[in-house]
Amino acid sequence: MGPAAQQAFELLTTVDAETMRARARALTVDELAEPVPEEMHPLLQASPPTPCLDAIRAIYRSLVWYRSARSNMPYAQIVGPGSMLARDDVRMGLFMLHAASDYPDHVHGADEVYIVLTGSAEWSLNGRAYETKVAGDIIEVPSMTVHALRTFSDPALTLWSWTGDITMDRYRFT
Repeated sequence: MGPAAQQAFELLTTVDAETMRARARALTVDELAEPVPEEMHPLLQASPPTPCLDAIRAIYRSLVWYRSARSNMPYAQIVGPGSMLARDDVRMGLFMLHAASDYPDHVHGADEVYIVLTGSAEWSLNGRAYETKVAGDIIEVPSMTVHALRTFSDPALTLWSWTGDITMDRYRFT
């Protein structure tokens, strides 16, 4: 596990479910927010226990969920600017890929780490062939690396983190 992945896991272990619930109640949620995606419940229930998944199970109902405008995929930010756990140096959250879906080539200034929590998905970096990743796998994506994700018959839930340039200024689809 690289340093960025280790940092993401260590940060997740500091999240307290009760604190998250209290902060979620205190937030003024804008009109883009959604309830917890229905597909999350069976996905998390069917997955075997792991320290990371147990931490997610304790907090996912308290998160503010959104849908990606480009792909309609659900995501929640746990840590970062404007989040329930506000930090200006890191972003971290959950991203779910529906079954039979594609998240197209994109780039951003942040160094990104994905940890596959449930299911499986494929990643392509810099136009290379897609590689299948399953629960427990870690994908490290350096800053400004073109990358894409896709799933087939099963959905996948990932924990993602951004370090370095965590602004959205250089996020773009290619």
